[in-house]
Amino acid sequence: LSRAAVIGTRFSAPLLETLPGLEPGVVRRTVMDACQKSILDAAERQDQYVFLHQRVRDALVERLSDVDVRQIHQNIAEAIDSSESKSPSDIYAMAEHYAQGDVQANPARVFRATREAGIRALNDHGPDAAFRFFEQARGFLELGEGIDQREQAYLARWMGEACIRT
Repeated sequence: LSRAAVIGTRFSAPLLETLPGLEPGVVRRTVMDACQKSILDAAERQDQYVFLHQRVRDALVERLSDVDVRQIHQNIAEAIDSSESKSPSDIYAMAEHYAQGDVQANPARVFRATREAGIRALNDHGPDAAFRFFEQARGFLELGEGIDQREQAYLARWMGEACIRT
């Protein structure tokens, strides 16, 4: 359940099952057991669950080391990234998990994921959220590896667009 807690208040059992070191059968049994104990509840979408108590979720995350939390975020981001189709909420979650993961592992991918989330947020009529993602992406420019001037200019263009819409 600790890895589910790192995913967030709401999580997808299929996403949890894709994380390294977890077996689908064990995940299902653990989720069902947590539902019976009123730790989790089934959400409105199939295979989606929600933590019923924020303090329980917080305690599960706090038991993990900072290194483990960062690695789990990285694994979550990579699992979302490898899926063939991504909903807008998947794009936002992927960017947020990459940003909290091992940024040094692939700074260019983290930059592109947060920029993509910003563009998606702007297109979904959320200029404030878009600007937050763009600011995050700009922060990853300092890591610099694999991000050329054209990509930097593209980010600046979208940041300007977000400013105009706020």
